[in-house]
Amino acid sequence: MSPLKKKYHLIFFETFSEAKTSLGKIASLLQECEQVNVVIREEGSMDDKDILGLDPKIRLYAGKAWTTIHERRKEEGFY
Repeated sequence: MSPLKKKYHLIFFETFSEAKTSLGKIASLLQECEQVNVVIREEGSMDDKDILGLDPKIRLYAGKAWTTIHERRKEEGFY
């Protein structure tokens, strides 16, 4: 029997400000999956309490390198 795959959602934002004004959108994704990966193209702290404090199922990635990684994962069908 193969292990069950986790269902992930991925959402991209240009800035931290944009992500913070979209907390409702992020919250709606939480109901449909086990983890939401929030990727912000702007460099900044990946420990942002305003975003992470919404739910423990949120993972936050920021900056060009993390954006590139998650764009590739999306292209490869990970999400």
